[in-house]
Amino acid sequence: KILSPLLERYKNNLFFIIAMAEIETELGDTKHAIARLQTSLDQYKDNHPVNIKMAEILMRDGQYDKAEILLDTHSKRRPKDDYVWYLLAEIHGLAGNILQVHIARTEYFMLNGLFDKAENQIRNGLTLAKGDARSTRKLEQRLKEVRRMRRETL
Repeated sequence: KILSPLLERYKNNLFFIIAMAEIETELGDTKHAIARLQTSLDQYKDNHPVNIKMAEILMRDGQYDKAEILLDTHSKRRPKDDYVWYLLAEIHGLAGNILQVHIARTEYFMLNGLFDKAENQIRNGLTLAKGDARSTRKLEQRLKEVRRMRRETL
């Protein structure tokens, strides 16, 4: 009741748009929440809060493929944002994309200085990537970087 008049008056206020999308989602109206956020994304495609809220709502709605695409793109814009990698790992897991879970978790752990955990994720990823030369090369490169970072922090 309070938010609707504010949204009418301040149509492009992203704080109000995100708040309304959260309310709509809680009320079970993810269709309108997603449409509302998509309108904002069309206008502000790089906006971090809108991208995150859209990914969270898509995930909640079971639209994992769309959430993966959205967050994968956003992770390139915000490669140092650990929450982006955390959420991306969760979405990959729900989508059944286990190799990508390990890759996203690696990034999350590296950003948080948890190099042993990052290395474990890389090893798990390498096991899954057997036969995929491109993924194996990328993971092996990240393994070298993790080991270098660990040495530098000792």
